[in-house]
Amino acid sequence: MVAKVLGMSAMINIRRARRLPIPGNVLVHKGQSINPEDEIAEANVPGKIFKLDLARGLALPEDEVGSCLVRKVGEDLEAGDIVAQIEGTFPRLVRTPVSGQLVDYHDGQAVLATGMNRIVLQAEMIGEVEEVIPEYGVVVHCLGSLIQGVWGNGKIGFGELHADSELIAKPLELDDVDLAEPGQILAAGACFDPSSLARLSEKGISGLILGVLAPQLLPDVLALPFPVVLLQGVGGFQPDPKRFELMTALSGKTAFVNADQGEVFGNKHPEVIIPLDEGDTLVEEKLQDEIAVGQQVMMLSGAAVGCSGEVLELPEKPVKFKTGLISQSAVIRLSAEETITIPIQNLIILR
Repeated sequence: MVAKVLGMSAMINIRRARRLPIPGNVLVHKGQSINPEDEIAEANVPGKIFKLDLARGLALPEDEVGSCLVRKVGEDLEAGDIVAQIEGTFPRLVRTPVSGQLVDYHDGQAVLATGMNRIVLQAEMIGEVEEVIPEYGVVVHCLGSLIQGVWGNGKIGFGELHADSELIAKPLELDDVDLAEPGQILAAGACFDPSSLARLSEKGISGLILGVLAPQLLPDVLALPFPVVLLQGVGGFQPDPKRFELMTALSGKTAFVNADQGEVFGNKHPEVIIPLDEGDTLVEEKLQDEIAVGQQVMMLSGAAVGCSGEVLELPEKPVKFKTGLISQSAVIRLSAEETITIPIQNLIILR
């Protein structure tokens, strides 16, 4: 039986692609060591697009204008430069009224890009360039710990991880925020208070890792300037300290947070990467999608949503649930006294 996998690995080979949104130039080479702030690729994007009607200016049908062009796509032009012309008894020409780059020609019109702006892609993590993606970026490789979540606010950041066992066992409060340091990646069990989020923004932290977030705070989190990753989900349930055990052990190390807005049932997840320090031992773990007895899993629905537990049994026959759903299921031990039965599709394997 197969369930979705949510990575939580102490040591693993991590490979991540960093890409420009449009073609540009890659600034690093294969095998090069990179740091978070390193510029690895660049591209130029136009501030404005200007269209020049050559067919009208030359008084020609659109299909005849191409032979009159005197400039090539990709050329930089100054205001007043001739773009197309007709010679002979009745010469005609068209000049560009603005400076820019000729980026396209079609249907009798020239397209100029003006006010070009440079965009830069930074590495945003420590590692080595394993592969160059021509014109777009690179694949970065590092050895380290990986912790994936279920939701993120779409931003990227890095800093020193602060994961205190007391802080992850309860909701975030203003007194906790006052102890945060600028540049930290802060881990906390939950956040139900909008004033705590506002104060964190003022403190200048570099990222926030939460177990649980109150639903009404989603707009506030999306507006924050730093990345936020949820390990369990949105709701009013209690944080699960098991999801933070690895981070607590690694508190004080540099962490990289990519709060990609991946969905639980998609292939991408928001994640926290903590690179291997020199002298640490790598024991590579593979993220398997085959569910088995003894695995740690997290519930995605029901009264135990967001909680984790151990797979005790995988019944051979499908189970009919109160909702009418008939599905392969798993029996999960939440604690010494409590077990539940839940559909396989509502589980994520924690590896």
